[in-house]
Amino acid sequence: MKWITSHGGPFICTDKDTADQWSGAGGLSNIAAEKNIESDYNLACQVYNYAELLGETIDNVLVIGDLPNEIAWIDIGDGDGAFIKWIGADSEEQVLSSIDKLQALVFTDLPIRFKVNSTQLVAFDSAHRLRELGNNYIEFNLPTGDYRVSYVNYAPDDSLSLNVIRLRRL
Repeated sequence: MKWITSHGGPFICTDKDTADQWSGAGGLSNIAAEKNIESDYNLACQVYNYAELLGETIDNVLVIGDLPNEIAWIDIGDGDGAFIKWIGADSEEQVLSSIDKLQALVFTDLPIRFKVNSTQLVAFDSAHRLRELGNNYIEFNLPTGDYRVSYVNYAPDDSLSLNVIRLRRL
C-alpha cells in the first residue's frame, strides 16, 4: 500500500490530464479560471467537508478535505475503491488488518457525484503541481462514469482511527 503525505493542503483526486494542468499554490489554471480566487490551491482549501467537488461546474476534481494526514488508495473491486486517511494507528499492519472490516461499515453518502472522464486517475497534495511532487502521489485506475462519494470514520478502539472516503460507481 502506498501512502502519500500532505504539506498542509487538502488532497485532490482527478484524471491525469487535469492534474497536469493543476497550478497548486503557484497560480490559477484554466481548470478554475472563471473563479475569483488567487490559486487552484486556494480554491481547494474552501472545502470543509470530508470530500467535495472543486466547484459546481468542475465535477471531475474531488477535493479530499479535513485533516492533512497521510492517505492511501485501496481497490475494492467492481469499479469501486476508497481513500484511507490515517488519523491514528500504532502501525501500518494495524491499518492493513482493518481493511476487510471497512466494507461492512455503514457509509454516509455525500450529496455529490464525482465524474471520472478518464480511467487513469491521480491523487496528490493540492498545494503543488503534480510534476513537482516526485513520487508523492497515487496513480490508480477506475472505469469512466459517475461515482457516489461516501465516508465513514472508523475508530474501533483508542489505538486506531481512520477516515475512509469511498467511491462507488453508479
